[in-house]
Amino acid sequence: RTLASKQPKASQGKVAIVTGAGRRFCDMRAETLGKTYDEVYSLYAGETALKRIPAADEIAAAIVSLASDMASATTGQSLEATAVHYFH
Repeated sequence: RTLASKQPKASQGKVAIVTGAGRRFCDMRAETLGKTYDEVYSLYAGETALKRIPAADEIAAAIVSLASDMASATTGQSLEATAVHYFH
């Protein structure tokens, strides 16, 4: 048996690729730029419409929602959970 066979039917065959500017990203940028975490966070958060960087649990909630039976009719979608960092 594979892990896929244990998943709910609606989530089988779905793939999630997760990227983003989280805690680790801000830590690395702060070190590179010689700034504090708070300075880097404020810089990137200030560029978003919501003025904050989404937390890991918010990203996870979006992924779980799309992998759930509630999204069984959803196909081929790209979801940006970026606090509206980029407008399309």
